[in-house]
Amino acid sequence: MKLPPFSLRDLMVRQKGLFVLGILVVGLIFFFSGRSNSSLEDERVTVQKRTLQESTLITGRVKSANDISMAFEQAGRISFVGKRAGMKVSPGEVLVSIDSGQIRARLLQAEAKLQELKRGSRPEEIAVKEATLEQSTQDLNSAYENVSDIVADAYRKGEEAVRSKTSSLFSGNSTIGYRSTVTNACDTQGVNDSVALRQKAEVELFSWQKENVSLTTLSREDLKEALERSYQRSILFRDFLEKTDSLLKGSCLLADTSYDSERADMASGKNAVAEAIASLNTKRGSINAYQATVAKTRADLDLLLAGSSFEETSLQEAKVLEEKEALRKYSLVSPVFGSVSKAEVEVGEIVSANTEIVRVISIGVFSVESNVSETSIGKIKIGDQATITLDAYGPGVVFTGAVTSLDPAAVIDNNVPTYKVKVSFSGVDERIKAGMTANVSVNTKKKEGVLSVPARALTYVEGKETIRILKEGKEISTVVTLGIRGESGYVEIVSGVSEGDMILIKTSEQK
Repeated sequence: MKLPPFSLRDLMVRQKGLFVLGILVVGLIFFFSGRSNSSLEDERVTVQKRTLQESTLITGRVKSANDISMAFEQAGRISFVGKRAGMKVSPGEVLVSIDSGQIRARLLQAEAKLQELKRGSRPEEIAVKEATLEQSTQDLNSAYENVSDIVADAYRKGEEAVRSKTSSLFSGNSTIGYRSTVTNACDTQGVNDSVALRQKAEVELFSWQKENVSLTTLSREDLKEALERSYQRSILFRDFLEKTDSLLKGSCLLADTSYDSERADMASGKNAVAEAIASLNTKRGSINAYQATVAKTRADLDLLLAGSSFEETSLQEAKVLEEKEALRKYSLVSPVFGSVSKAEVEVGEIVSANTEIVRVISIGVFSVESNVSETSIGKIKIGDQATITLDAYGPGVVFTGAVTSLDPAAVIDNNVPTYKVKVSFSGVDERIKAGMTANVSVNTKKKEGVLSVPARALTYVEGKETIRILKEGKEISTVVTLGIRGESGYVEIVSGVSEGDMILIKTSEQK
């Protein structure tokens, strides 16, 4: 085949095109090669010692450091309102009071008694007290005059109720024991209890009968003891009759008319014993009351005759102070310089005990309260310094403070335990107001001169923190132990690397 004619000019054009094409190919190769290498190149960082500051972030509301809720310890009627919400107060100012007429009367009596002790006894006072003692003694003597008759009457009523009214319901005697004649009773235990009480009642009747022989010759003390034993025995008889009566009225015997007469006897016996118990108890109460009156009157007379001792005067002075302290509880008094944030009561209104009546906040001193999770509370301690920003002024306005309290017990909210932390502002600043939202950074730990690397250098292999180290041109992955995490993005390395080690940090691929 014959080739077309080929000139020198054509050769030069073709060579020039090939040269340009070659330049383009080489350029593209270098471009893509360099781009690929740069995307895979790791950042190299030297392990150095730094000062790290660890912080815990919390959010809360600004509160007055002294936000005092005040309530009365007892219920009462409002008699005075001295301050309203928004008004300034000073320590000692009375805010609200309730009616204190009774306590004031007691205080006046205590003060009068104190003056009387200091003045000493007058002859006419001694004479009056002697007459009172004589009358009280006569009343006590009269109370003892018919004790034997009351005891004897109680015995007769008890004997008739126990022995006569229940004779058809029991067989046997105190020697061989008693058995119930009641049949078809549903309550077996009740039958046993009734029999046991019958036996006890018989024993007490026997002892009582022997004691009654000597009633008229007994001393006052012995008469009082006999009165007390008679009362306790009558209580036993009552219990016996009630237990037996309940058997006759049980579901199995209630319709059995053959026991109607026994039921009537039970009612009669119980009424008689009840009358005896009432009479004995009245006499017991009367004697006790007269004895107490005589003892007190005699003590008062002895006091008048002896005059007032230093101890008695001191005791009454303490009583006066006690009443004055009690009177103070009828008024709510401001403990601080501040302002009233709540006082929603009116004169004449009745308030309950332990119900908030007034709230006072101190002037100028504020804190931030926040609930912190259990994972963070272990890092915080009282005295830790903090920086605070308020949403009202933005992150550019920074206040300082310190942790002043940590609640030891958790508060459970939706099954999540949290702990209340209080951070108090340093100094006074008019810009700080109660209720503002605050963001607090608590400086929990600070370490100087510790080995540290950027936190982004860490990788996790099988749940362990590792770092890639470049040694003698080779990459080595090593497990490290971490310390604190600093605010600057660096983390402390406790073990696994040395100062000056070169570490590799994988960079993101360029797009």
